[in-house]
Order: sequence, then structure tokens, then C-alpha cells
Amino acid sequence: MLSPISPLEHFLTTGNADLQDYCIGLPSLREIGAEIKLLSASILAKIGPNVTQAEYAHQQHAWQVLNRGCLRVPKPYRFFVFANNEYGERCGYFLMEYLAGTELNPRLPEHVSRASAAIKCVHRLSKVVTHVRPGPVSGGQAESFPWNGYEAETSFHTVQDIENCLNRRSRGRLWRFPSGTQG
Repeated sequence: MLSPISPLEHFLTTGNADLQDYCIGLPSLREIGAEIKLLSASILAKIGPNVTQAEYAHQQHAWQVLNRGCLRVPKPYRFFVFANNEYGERCGYFLMEYLAGTELNPRLPEHVSRASAAIKCVHRLSKVVTHVRPGPVSGGQAESFPWNGYEAETSFHTVQDIENCLNRRSRGRLWRFPSGTQG
């Protein structure tokens, strides 16, 4: 039987149905297209129909590449899919390390400088990454931001491909990516 004081190993080895039952009894911390639930003092679950194996793979990659001192990325622990209701709708369950922190406010200068430092860290670390094409680390089509929660129209093989797609989407808007830029 799981509880908030259960060790990590119990959350990793408990059957999917029992873990789902445990999650159902917990309050949601937030809903952002998915429910966020604190399973214990150190484990967080993201649950919802748009929570995918690809998101889990991206988190694994980010944790391996970015967790080098200047950034903390929650360690991904487990992913599974389970029917969420009597209609059998697919629901992804993504368990990861819970990192306590402060939500950044873009109106506060000190938060902007922290976000800027994180972006610089990612940029610096990106120079050692061997991922050579834009898009998801696990392949396939990009999802979510900036695709309004949906998939991109295509997979991207070059930076020019993604620039062209974003430029097509931005026609009639105030922003535009100059063709041939690298960001």
C-alpha cells in the first residue's frame, strides 16, 4: 500500500492499477492540460491524456544533458499509460523527481535574470550535445509550444525547415523569424 512516506522503490515497482488508485485519491496541485499531483515529498506525477512517452523521453534527455551544475532538471522515474475512466480513454502517467522551488514571475527583474542565466546555461551545454536536427529528441513531430498544444505539421530535418514552418504560421502576426538565422 502506497503512502506519502513510501520509499521511491515502492513507487517504481507498484503495479499500474494500484498507482493509478493512489493518484486518484490525491488532490491536484495544478491543472495545466494535465493534473499535477505530489505523491510524496520527493515524487511528482503529471497525469493526463496529453502526457506522452515522448515527453518522458525528452525529460530523460534533458536530465542527462542539462543536470550539470548550472541547472536542475527533475529526474524522470517512470511512465505508463492507463485507461482513465469508464470510457477507456488513454491517460499518461509520468512520475518524476519533485524539486521544490519558486515559480518565476516575468515581471520581477530578479526572476528575469534567473531565467536568462538558465537560457545561457542551456545554450552553453547545447554545444556539447550530439543531437543534430531540430525537433524532439525521440524523433517524430514537435508538440505543444509553439504549436498551441497540438503537433507541428511535419517533422523537421534542418533548422531551415523549422524556420520556414514558423514563418508560415506567423504570417499576419507581428513577429517573424528572419530566414537563414540560427536563433
